[in-house]
Amino acid sequence: MKYGGKYMSVRLETERLVIRDYELNDLENLHKLLSDKVNMYFLDDIITNTINETKENLQAAIKNEDGHYFCICDKQTGEFIGSIGYTITDINPLGKVVHMGFFILPEFHGKGYTAEAGKTAINFAFKEDGCIRMTTGCYKDNLPSQKVIGKLDFRKESVRIKAQYHDGVMKDRLEYAINKDEIKATNKNLIEEVIDQTKKSAICNNILRDLPDWFGVEESIQKYVSDVKELPFYVVFSENQPVGFIALKAHKKTATEIFVMGIKSGYHRQAIGQQLIQHATQYCKQNCLEFLTVKILDETRKDNSYEKTRKFYLANGFKPIEVFPTLWNESNPCLLMIKDVSM
Repeated sequence: MKYGGKYMSVRLETERLVIRDYELNDLENLHKLLSDKVNMYFLDDIITNTINETKENLQAAIKNEDGHYFCICDKQTGEFIGSIGYTITDINPLGKVVHMGFFILPEFHGKGYTAEAGKTAINFAFKEDGCIRMTTGCYKDNLPSQKVIGKLDFRKESVRIKAQYHDGVMKDRLEYAINKDEIKATNKNLIEEVIDQTKKSAICNNILRDLPDWFGVEESIQKYVSDVKELPFYVVFSENQPVGFIALKAHKKTATEIFVMGIKSGYHRQAIGQQLIQHATQYCKQNCLEFLTVKILDETRKDNSYEKTRKFYLANGFKPIEVFPTLWNESNPCLLMIKDVSM
């Protein structure tokens, strides 16, 4: 982003990813991506054959003179996943018109990374980078890209019949777009504090019962439903319906615990968990609290669902501190995790 003639670096985060500006040390990873002729079949115009060609591509991406080009990395490991960005096609008094493109390494296909990064890049373009319209497109036989584009809420504008030469034939092109006012209309995930005790219990009950892999003990559900009445309680709404919540419990004068948090199964991997953690962090800072804690099932008890939960907290800055083997019961060892929110 340009400020006073200088470019400010961009680093965006989702629940699983970091989307950041390219750096010179990304050269080898970018070359692996761009030189893979099979993976880049539908984007043969940007395939590179030598490391020097890729270096020129990388240097142009770093300059960001005609758009924004981001590197996609795993948030926890830093592993290179792929690339996403947009080129400016027009600038007028109302803002920028841009065209989006994306491509990731084949070993990361089918994991939802492209859509996750795409939503974040689109949000940045419209809210931070002065974009008023974004287009994208693909060949009609490029089914994976069509699937991703559909997840990003683009509107199909046209089908161009035999419009572009590719692999020896003229192919149909599908063209999509989304405008700034449409982004506002579809960006409906709002977080609000709920005060009413009856509503707290009802939301908690509804969401926890949608998560049997995490909350399968009836006695525990009933206790959560009862206890949240007295706690600070924040809810994420989508289309005016509660889809996630977090309840916080203060300890002493230095820390707050995530007493319970849940997100409806159909809304996983949409950064709602990260949104709730960020709100809890802000709550701590506003109340001069230094630490945010959470208790979850320890890894010594094998459970696939809670393994995902531990990875989620690790990716969001929590550190494992201590295991309490009998705090809950011998079959469910408790792991205490903590995040320093004072910085």
